[in-house]
Amino acid sequence: MNINVIIAAAGSASRANTEQNKIFIKSAEGKSALWYSVNMFLEVAEVSKIIIAAKPGEFREIIKVFDEDSRAALNGCADGVLNRMNSGKVLENNVARDNGGGEKNDGRAPIETIEFFCAGKKIILCAGGRDRFSSVKSALRYTDEACKTVLIHDAARPYAERALIDRVISDAAKYDSAVPAVPVADTMKILKKETPTGADTPGIFESEAPTATDITKIFKNDKKTAMSTDRKNYLSVSTPQGYAAAKIRAAYAVSENGVGFTDDSSVYEKYIAPPHLTEGQSSNTKITTESDVRQFENYDGGFAVFPKCAPFVILEKLTYGFADGYVPPKNTSHTRLTEEQFTNTKNAVLRPINEQSQNTEITEITTSGARQFENYGGGFSLRVGNGYDLHRFAEGRRFILGCTEIPHGSGLLGHSDADALTHSIIDALFSAAGERDIGCVFPDGGEEFKDISGTVLLERARRILEKKRVEIICVSSVVIAEAPKLSPHVTAMKRAISSALKIAPERVSISCKTNERTGLIGDKKALAAYSVCLVAVNGEGV
Repeated sequence: MNINVIIAAAGSASRANTEQNKIFIKSAEGKSALWYSVNMFLEVAEVSKIIIAAKPGEFREIIKVFDEDSRAALNGCADGVLNRMNSGKVLENNVARDNGGGEKNDGRAPIETIEFFCAGKKIILCAGGRDRFSSVKSALRYTDEACKTVLIHDAARPYAERALIDRVISDAAKYDSAVPAVPVADTMKILKKETPTGADTPGIFESEAPTATDITKIFKNDKKTAMSTDRKNYLSVSTPQGYAAAKIRAAYAVSENGVGFTDDSSVYEKYIAPPHLTEGQSSNTKITTESDVRQFENYDGGFAVFPKCAPFVILEKLTYGFADGYVPPKNTSHTRLTEEQFTNTKNAVLRPINEQSQNTEITEITTSGARQFENYGGGFSLRVGNGYDLHRFAEGRRFILGCTEIPHGSGLLGHSDADALTHSIIDALFSAAGERDIGCVFPDGGEEFKDISGTVLLERARRILEKKRVEIICVSSVVIAEAPKLSPHVTAMKRAISSALKIAPERVSISCKTNERTGLIGDKKALAAYSVCLVAVNGEGV
C-alpha cells in the first residue's frame, strides 16, 4: 500500500501565546513537536512520502530539526541540505514560484519546495497557506498520483500512538475515509451572549480559533451565560485522518476556500460523503494553549523520569504533591502534603501531570484513558536485565543481524534466522521481566520456530512484557565480530529494533567491536552480542 502523509505545520500558534511557532517547542528529551509528528510516520513501512506544509520563512528552522537528528534517530537526511539553505541558493530541481513573502535567494524567486530523504522516505517542504485548509490544499499537489491513501496530521499533535495510525490506515483502506474520534467525557456548555435586542444567541467567540486574549476577555465578561447540552450527542475528532487519495483531492479541488471548514473531515463530508469514524485516542491532544505547551515541555516520549517535574498528579480525584523521592503508600487516603514536602520536588521521580491541562477524569467510555491510568508511575520500579548470544558463521545462509539483512558471503548458523543481536536483546528483556531465557520461551526444537525471523521473536517478546505491564525504557548492545564491517548498518538496525519494540530509536544503542583477531570470533568463524536493558515495572505486574 502506497501512502503519502501531509503534516499541517503552517499555523500561527496565537492561542499558545509563545514567541516561536509551537511546533518548534522542545520536550523534556529535547525533541520538537514537529519531530515527533514526523518521526511517528517514518516507522510505517507503507508510507513512501511525507509532505510538510509550512511557512517558507520557517523552512530553514525545519531543516535544522532533521539535519541535527540525521546523526541520531532520523538518519538518512541528504548531506548538505542545511548548508545549501544557508548559502542562499535555490535547490536543484526546486520549483521556485512567488508565494507571497517567502525566503529570498540571491535575488531570485523565493523557495517554495525543498526535497530531501530521511530514513529512506522522501520528505517535501512546501509553502503552506494562511489557514489550515489552504495548507492542506497546497500539500495535496505534491502527493503521488500512484498513492492510494493520504494521511493528514497536525504538526502540533505529537502524542499519536502507532496503534492509532494502524487503525486509521486499515479503516481508510476499507471505507475510503477514517477519522479518529472519542466520546466527550466532560460536561459541555454552550456559551451565549446578549444582543442589543435582549435576546440570547448561541456562540460567543468571534472566530473559530480564539486566541488566548479572546479567551481571557470571555471569562471576564459579566454578561456571559451558558446553556447545557447533552454530551452523548458529541464526539471529539483528531488526526491523523486517512482518505482515499483520489477522493480527498477531489474534495479540495471543488472547494474554493476554507470558510466553515475546521478540519479535513468537514471538507470530505460536504463534497464526498460522511466520513467513517475510527476509534480514537483520548491522549492524542493538540498543543493549543499555554498549559498544553507546559505539558509538552514535560513530555519525554513515553516514559517519565525527570530531574524536575510538575508537583501534581491526579489519582482517584485526590491531589498529591511529591517530596524529594516520596512515593505515596498504596491503598491509603491522602489530601495534601505539608508545605515543606510540597515545595521540595526537585528530585521527584513520578509521571508529571500538569494540574490544569491533565486534570481529567478516568471514565468508562474511553479505553485509552484507562490505559493512561494503568501506566501511572505511582509505585513503579526500575529493573535491569542482560543477555548474551553467539552464533557461528556458515556458508549459504543469509546474514541477519539486528532485524536487518546485511550483505556478506555467509550467514549465522541456527535453528531460527540466528539473529544473535536480537536474541541477546530478548534475553535481556526476559531477564529484567523475570521470565525464563529465550530458549525456554521460544524453544529451538520443532517447526514452529524453524527459520523464524528475529523481528517476529522480538515483537512477541515485547507483547509478553506488555501483558506483564513492563515498559521498555532503553536497550544497549555490543556486537563483537571481526567481519563484516557493521558500523554502516547501525542506523538501520537501530530503527528496525526500535520499531519492533515500539520505542524511539534513540533509546536503542548499538556498539560494534572486534575481538582483536583472537579466538573463534577473531578467526571470523563466529559473532557474539551482549545486551543490557532498563525497564519499568508498573504495579504488581511481575
